[in-house]
Amino acid sequence: MTDELYDILIKPRQIKLRIAKLTLELEELRLSVLPGAIRYDKDRVQASPDSDQMAQYMVRLEDREREIDKLRVALECAINDISDLTDQIDTKVLDQAALIITYKWIRGLKFCDIQKEVGLSESTMFRQYNAAIEELDKFLKLDSK
Repeated sequence: MTDELYDILIKPRQIKLRIAKLTLELEELRLSVLPGAIRYDKDRVQASPDSDQMAQYMVRLEDREREIDKLRVALECAINDISDLTDQIDTKVLDQAALIITYKWIRGLKFCDIQKEVGLSESTMFRQYNAAIEELDKFLKLDSK
């Protein structure tokens, strides 16, 4: 597998991980404003937050939400790129190769789970997967010329 193909295939997984991280940060930000989030032993306590602190907090929240929205759009584009690529696979030769690639790289399934989903023997599944990867590599090389 060439680096170019690997970069295309791994992109959805990387974006999903970034979205998960930002979602966690967003939840932590939201929870930090709740009264129970005050650490009296470490935090400076005041009767109510000043407007500057709330404004900064709101900006941070909006930034995270905006970034998550952008990443969701990027995820859709990355998935579409893989779908466009798998459309190039000769389905006469490789019955379920596009499905195997979709399960592996978009849904993030392990090969043992993919085997159960597609109902192929392990050797047939790997043969189709490897042949599809080779075909996609060839397509990318032709496309880049």
